[in-house]
Amino acid sequence: MSQNKGASTGFQRWRHSHGYGVHSPFGYQLVTRVIRPGHVAYYGYADIDHALAGPHIGRLRREARMLLRLAAMLDPDSIFLQNGAHPAYQAAVRALGSRTRIVSTPKRAIDCDLICSLGDFIPLDTLKQALSLSGHGIALRGAPDGWADRLFEALPQGVMFSGPNNVLLINRDGMQKINYPVSIG
Repeated sequence: MSQNKGASTGFQRWRHSHGYGVHSPFGYQLVTRVIRPGHVAYYGYADIDHALAGPHIGRLRREARMLLRLAAMLDPDSIFLQNGAHPAYQAAVRALGSRTRIVSTPKRAIDCDLICSLGDFIPLDTLKQALSLSGHGIALRGAPDGWADRLFEALPQGVMFSGPNNVLLINRDGMQKINYPVSIG
């Protein structure tokens, strides 16, 4: 039975990652403009590529480009990006222009419209508190076990896209709370 459930989850993840079964217009836009945008290029892609060097270039390129697309779609006033983040992620955020403020102090992450973090760098309670604010979002790479479920419980309204290790949550006014399993990254 568990083998069928895994296959079913994998199929759902594939479907949702390509927009199939994503009935929310906002969620569908996130899939088609951020997660799987097709053959679309942004001016910031060149800056990201210039910042890349070393191992895991493919994964870093995909994630940094996705961060750029996410930030371009959400148009946040401020983004939390932790100190020491790979230069490709920094290039992605800087490509948005000078209007978007970059914050790297963990205590000020709660004040940001979009929190981009790794693992448990930002405490779970802080992330849950950020999700209570309308329009705020979290992109969490390497989410610890159980955090996706706990963050979804804390989300009052909006959408969550959850992969095996990565989670994207956005509190959106008037939107039914929904979770789509996807392949992120």
